[in-house]
Amino acid sequence: MRADESLRIMNDLLTWWHSEFTKEEQDFIVAKYQPMVIGSRDYQSENSVSKLIRPDGSLGMVGSLAALATWFMSPKENLPLARKILAKGLERGEAEEGPILDRHFTYSRMIEIFYKDRTRDPDALELAIDACKQQIALSRDAAEQFLREYPAQPLPHHTGYHQLAIILEKEKNYSDAILLCQKALAAGWAGDWEKRIAGCTRKMDK
Repeated sequence: MRADESLRIMNDLLTWWHSEFTKEEQDFIVAKYQPMVIGSRDYQSENSVSKLIRPDGSLGMVGSLAALATWFMSPKENLPLARKILAKGLERGEAEEGPILDRHFTYSRMIEIFYKDRTRDPDALELAIDACKQQIALSRDAAEQFLREYPAQPLPHHTGYHQLAIILEKEKNYSDAILLCQKALAAGWAGDWEKRIAGCTRKMDK
């Protein structure tokens, strides 16, 4: 990454860090996130955010934000922080067409967080559904990238297909759930698709 591009990204990240989180939230995030040596706690330093996120590192900014968000998926009281972190990652990924797999896994975390938060936030279920659909829309490109990077391995579990199938089944929309599972099965994503198709078919026949 060019020096000027790295500086631009870090300035954007710094602005987000100070505008989106209170000082207390910043302290909490730094204290809870343990994989790295955080170093200085001086949040006024322009280098403070880089101690949490390395946009020029192996994960890139989108992947680093997704990794950071996973530390705030429990207890449920931390979910609003995770949502803010993932929203920023997705914003950068979409603005700069970040790595497809980074965006794929960011949507996975978003789906998990929104669905988990559905009893507290009345909008969270619809947000989870939208994140499922957004991830599914990327599924062809994500599958191609998986197979390029890991040619000897089958495609992994797909959170968007799986969670949306569960939601449709809970809504007793069995026909759409079957179609969705058939699509996931045909695309080669790992999952209990045949079992779900059979279960939904039985329920439709009752």
